[in-house]
Amino acid sequence: MDTPSAPATTSPRDAPPTASATPVRFWQLSGAVPLSFGAILVCFFFSFVNITCQGQRVASLTGIQLAKGTTVERTGLFGSKETKKVDAEPLATLALIAAVAGLLLSFGRRTTRVLTTIAGAAGAVFLLILKSKIDGGVLMQGQGLMQGQGLMQIEYCAAFTIAVVMFIVAALLSSGFIDRMPTAERRR
Repeated sequence: MDTPSAPATTSPRDAPPTASATPVRFWQLSGAVPLSFGAILVCFFFSFVNITCQGQRVASLTGIQLAKGTTVERTGLFGSKETKKVDAEPLATLALIAAVAGLLLSFGRRTTRVLTTIAGAAGAVFLLILKSKIDGGVLMQGQGLMQGQGLMQIEYCAAFTIAVVMFIVAALLSSGFIDRMPTAERRR
Protein backbone atom coordinates (compact mmCIF):
# COMPACT_ATOMS: atom_id res chain seq x y z
CA MET A 1 0.00 0.00 0.00
CA ASP A 2 1.30 3.37 -0.96
CA THR A 3 1.41 5.90 1.74
CA PRO A 4 1.40 9.50 0.84
CA SER A 5 4.77 11.00 1.44
CA ALA A 6 5.27 14.40 2.90
CA PRO A 7 6.37 17.01 0.43
CA ALA A 8 10.05 17.70 0.52
CA THR A 9 10.87 20.90 2.29
CA THR A 10 13.42 23.22 0.87
CA SER A 11 15.28 25.85 2.71
CA PRO A 12 15.34 29.43 1.41
CA ARG A 13 18.95 28.84 0.33
CA ASP A 14 17.91 26.03 -2.00
CA ALA A 15 15.03 27.97 -3.56
CA PRO A 16 15.58 29.26 -7.06
CA PRO A 17 16.29 32.96 -7.26
CA THR A 18 13.27 35.14 -7.81
CA ALA A 19 12.96 38.51 -9.40
CA SER A 20 12.83 40.20 -6.02
CA ALA A 21 16.09 38.60 -4.89
CA THR A 22 18.15 40.82 -7.18
CA PRO A 23 16.32 44.05 -7.90
CA VAL A 24 16.87 45.46 -11.34
CA ARG A 25 17.10 49.19 -11.30
CA PHE A 26 15.48 51.50 -13.84
CA TRP A 27 18.75 52.97 -15.11
CA GLN A 28 20.19 49.50 -15.70
CA LEU A 29 17.27 48.42 -17.87
CA SER A 30 16.60 51.46 -19.95
CA GLY A 31 20.01 53.04 -20.32
CA ALA A 32 19.09 56.13 -18.35
CA VAL A 33 22.56 57.64 -18.67
CA PRO A 34 22.45 57.74 -22.50
CA LEU A 35 18.88 59.03 -22.28
CA SER A 36 20.02 61.81 -19.95
CA PHE A 37 22.76 62.92 -22.31
CA GLY A 38 20.37 62.64 -25.26
CA ALA A 39 17.88 64.88 -23.46
CA ILE A 40 20.64 67.42 -22.87
CA LEU A 41 21.46 67.48 -26.58
CA VAL A 42 17.78 68.02 -27.41
CA CYS A 43 17.68 70.93 -24.93
CA PHE A 44 20.47 72.66 -26.87
CA PHE A 45 18.07 73.06 -29.81
CA PHE A 46 15.60 75.07 -27.70
CA SER A 47 15.88 78.58 -26.30
CA PHE A 48 18.36 78.87 -23.44
CA VAL A 49 18.03 82.61 -22.83
CA ASN A 50 15.66 85.42 -23.72
CA ILE A 51 17.12 88.92 -23.71
CA THR A 52 14.73 91.77 -23.00
CA CYS A 53 15.25 95.51 -23.01
CA GLN A 54 12.71 97.70 -21.24
CA GLY A 55 10.31 94.75 -21.08
CA GLN A 56 10.46 94.01 -24.82
CA ARG A 57 12.17 90.84 -26.09
CA VAL A 58 15.23 91.73 -28.10
CA ALA A 59 16.60 88.26 -28.77
CA SER A 60 16.16 84.60 -27.93
CA LEU A 61 19.20 82.35 -28.17
CA THR A 62 19.26 78.56 -28.30
CA GLY A 63 22.04 76.52 -26.78
CA ILE A 64 23.42 75.79 -30.26
CA GLN A 65 23.46 79.51 -31.10
CA LEU A 66 25.32 80.24 -27.88
CA ALA A 67 27.81 77.46 -28.61
CA LYS A 68 28.44 78.30 -32.28
CA GLY A 69 27.65 82.01 -32.47
CA THR A 70 24.96 83.67 -34.56
CA THR A 71 23.65 86.97 -35.84
CA VAL A 72 20.64 88.58 -34.26
CA GLU A 73 18.39 90.91 -36.20
CA ARG A 74 16.47 93.44 -34.19
CA THR A 75 14.33 96.45 -34.91
CA GLY A 76 15.76 99.79 -33.86
CA LEU A 77 13.90 102.70 -32.31
CA PHE A 78 12.58 104.09 -35.58
CA GLY A 79 11.82 100.77 -37.28
CA SER A 80 15.27 100.34 -38.79
CA LYS A 81 16.67 96.81 -38.90
CA GLU A 82 19.92 96.26 -37.05
CA THR A 83 22.03 93.12 -37.27
CA LYS A 84 24.31 92.27 -34.39
CA LYS A 85 26.81 89.42 -34.36
CA VAL A 86 26.79 87.24 -31.24
CA ASP A 87 30.13 85.48 -30.85
CA ALA A 88 30.34 81.85 -29.83
CA GLU A 89 30.45 81.46 -26.07
CA PRO A 90 33.29 79.06 -25.15
CA LEU A 91 31.51 77.79 -22.03
CA ALA A 92 28.41 76.85 -24.04
CA THR A 93 30.67 75.15 -26.60
CA LEU A 94 32.41 73.17 -23.85
CA ALA A 95 29.04 72.14 -22.36
CA LEU A 96 27.88 70.94 -25.80
CA ILE A 97 31.11 68.97 -26.24
CA ALA A 98 30.61 67.46 -22.75
CA ALA A 99 27.08 66.37 -23.72
CA VAL A 100 28.25 64.71 -26.95
CA ALA A 101 31.23 63.07 -25.21
CA GLY A 102 29.00 61.87 -22.35
CA LEU A 103 26.52 60.36 -24.80
CA LEU A 104 29.24 58.51 -26.70
CA LEU A 105 31.01 57.36 -23.52
CA SER A 106 27.76 56.17 -21.93
CA PHE A 107 27.57 53.36 -24.50
CA GLY A 108 30.98 52.08 -23.42
CA ARG A 109 31.87 49.52 -20.82
CA ARG A 110 32.37 50.01 -17.11
CA THR A 111 35.84 51.44 -17.72
CA THR A 112 34.34 54.56 -19.30
CA ARG A 113 32.03 55.14 -16.33
CA VAL A 114 34.44 57.58 -14.67
CA LEU A 115 34.79 59.59 -17.89
CA THR A 116 31.01 59.69 -18.29
CA THR A 117 30.68 60.98 -14.73
CA ILE A 118 33.28 63.67 -15.43
CA ALA A 119 31.47 64.70 -18.62
CA GLY A 120 28.18 65.08 -16.71
CA ALA A 121 29.71 67.06 -13.87
CA ALA A 122 31.78 69.24 -16.20
CA GLY A 123 28.76 70.05 -18.37
CA ALA A 124 26.76 71.21 -15.34
CA VAL A 125 29.68 73.33 -14.12
CA PHE A 126 30.18 74.89 -17.57
CA LEU A 127 26.51 75.90 -17.81
CA LEU A 128 26.46 77.34 -14.29
CA ILE A 129 29.60 79.37 -14.96
CA LEU A 130 28.03 80.52 -18.26
CA LYS A 131 24.96 81.73 -16.35
CA SER A 132 27.16 83.64 -13.94
CA LYS A 133 29.14 85.19 -16.81
CA ILE A 134 26.00 86.26 -18.70
CA ASP A 135 24.43 87.71 -15.56
CA GLY A 136 27.63 89.65 -14.82
CA GLY A 137 27.83 91.02 -18.36
CA VAL A 138 24.22 92.23 -18.32
CA LEU A 139 24.71 93.85 -14.92
CA MET A 140 27.78 95.70 -16.19
CA GLN A 141 25.89 96.98 -19.26
CA GLY A 142 22.89 97.99 -17.17
CA GLN A 143 24.92 99.99 -14.65
CA GLY A 144 26.20 102.28 -17.36
CA LEU A 145 22.67 103.02 -18.54
CA MET A 146 20.58 103.49 -15.42
CA GLN A 147 23.01 103.42 -12.48
CA GLY A 148 22.29 99.88 -11.33
CA GLN A 149 18.65 99.57 -12.37
CA GLY A 150 19.59 97.95 -15.67
CA LEU A 151 17.46 98.14 -18.77
CA MET A 152 18.54 94.77 -20.13
CA GLN A 153 17.34 91.60 -18.48
CA ILE A 154 18.13 87.95 -19.09
CA GLU A 155 15.49 85.26 -18.66
CA TYR A 156 16.73 81.68 -18.56
CA CYS A 157 14.37 79.30 -20.30
CA ALA A 158 13.27 75.85 -19.22
CA ALA A 159 15.67 74.14 -21.66
CA PHE A 160 18.65 75.71 -19.87
CA THR A 161 17.42 74.55 -16.46
CA ILE A 162 16.59 71.07 -17.74
CA ALA A 163 20.05 70.77 -19.31
CA VAL A 164 21.75 71.64 -16.00
CA VAL A 165 19.57 69.20 -14.06
CA MET A 166 20.08 66.41 -16.61
CA PHE A 167 23.86 66.90 -16.51
CA ILE A 168 23.71 66.42 -12.73
CA VAL A 169 21.42 63.39 -13.06
CA ALA A 170 23.71 61.82 -15.68
CA ALA A 171 26.74 62.36 -13.44
CA LEU A 172 24.99 60.80 -10.44
CA LEU A 173 23.71 57.82 -12.41
CA SER A 174 26.99 57.08 -14.12
CA SER A 175 28.98 57.45 -10.89
CA GLY A 176 26.91 54.74 -9.23
CA PHE A 177 25.97 57.13 -6.44
CA ILE A 178 22.32 56.15 -6.73
CA ASP A 179 23.26 52.45 -6.53
CA ARG A 180 24.85 53.12 -3.14
CA MET A 181 21.80 54.92 -1.74
CA PRO A 182 19.97 52.88 0.89
CA THR A 183 16.73 51.35 -0.30
CA ALA A 184 13.83 49.95 1.71
CA GLU A 185 15.01 46.37 1.07
CA ARG A 186 18.52 47.09 2.36
CA ARG A 187 17.28 48.73 5.55
CA ARG A 188 15.47 45.59 6.74
